[in-house]
Amino acid sequence: MTVALPHTPDRARLGVLVFLATEVMFFAGLFSALVVLSPVKSMQLDVALASAMTAMLVGSSVALHVALLRRTAARAQALLLAFVALLLGALFLATMTYEWSVLLTAGHLPATDLWHACFYVLTGVHGLHVLVGVLWLAAGWVGLARGSHGRALELGALYWHFVDAVWLLLFWKLYLA
Repeated sequence: MTVALPHTPDRARLGVLVFLATEVMFFAGLFSALVVLSPVKSMQLDVALASAMTAMLVGSSVALHVALLRRTAARAQALLLAFVALLLGALFLATMTYEWSVLLTAGHLPATDLWHACFYVLTGVHGLHVLVGVLWLAAGWVGLARGSHGRALELGALYWHFVDAVWLLLFWKLYLA
């Protein structure tokens, strides 16, 4: 006699969630190092620029969320919104690159002091995660454009929302504190 499970677990979603749990631990370690080391903030950051970057990522998450809600009923709208999410992520990366170039040109190098090192490590690692997220969203967008149900985009959205949440913590701890 076999017993049927009432619900078969979604292995892909579970895999992404387990991966995100490891990412939470990774970023928790970085944030813990920042808190334990408690370096003195030694440079003035552009809060307006960082606020614009925050708006880009939050807007991207909202556009992506709505795109996923519309993917069956309004595919063209879903494609447009997913593309907007992708572009906002790319714009975030371009803006972060600009911010780094301004800081580095002004002599704010990672080796300047502990605070500079923490800033560059945290924002750099986050930037790499944003890059992975943009690539994941691009692959999901292509799949949706080719007629798929948008599964890759849905799984990428889990990762994307996590990356956005990490940025909110970075914005608060590095720019506002």
